Amino acid sequence: MKAFCLCLSLLFLGFVSSDTSFVYNGFLKADLSLDGASQLRSNGILSLTNDSVRLIGHAFYPSPIHFKRSKDHRSWVVTFSTNFVFSMAPKYPGLGGHGLAFVLLSTKAPMGCLPNQYLGLPNVTSNADFSTRVLAVEFDAVQNLELMDINDNHVGIDISSLISNVSKPAAYYFTNNSNNSIAFKSGDPIQAWIEYNSQEQLMNVTIFLLAFPSRFGH
Repeated sequence: MKAFCLCLSLLFLGFVSSDTSFVYNGFLKADLSLDGASQLRSNGILSLTNDSVRLIGHAFYPSPIHFKRSKDHRSWVVTFSTNFVFSMAPKYPGLGGHGLAFVLLSTKAPMGCLPNQYLGLPNVTSNADFSTRVLAVEFDAVQNLELMDINDNHVGIDISSLISNVSKPAAYYFTNNSNNSIAFKSGDPIQAWIEYNSQEQLMNVTIFLLAFPSRFGH
């Protein structure tokens, strides 16, 4: 029985990538820009927070990446993709934090970041709008009605707001359309793909458990 992963799609016009590529097998030599509670462990794993409350941790690529191209008075979004493995490992099962986000923004020193339901994203007030232009893919493990979260275990694509433009419960699907949930707070390693297709102007987010031997459905 073939398996397909959860796939979120969104027409997206705001960000672009350059011809930059890099691969990290562990982060000890990555020279990431860290702040807040984030730290590198001796085994190369990046830890964004710990089991204390109301913490924020950031890890940014050390050099700017140009996400927009222009020619003949025309600008466009070019294709980019990334994939990574993450795990949410709460001290007590089912009682972990709010989640994490992959983010593209114009500075690696964002101001006004808030913890908890705001996922450490830049925000100068307590409302949902960001203080700077941001693309974020959130892996959210707590439902917040103020931010119109669909549940307490979902993936969302956010454009300059924590109210997601599109979101789906965290799951993958088999060819018989059976829904297989992925529990973020289980501590299981989860692999994520984030891809933007310039020609189609389409963003896809795909997740599945790292225990799978390959990327199903592709």
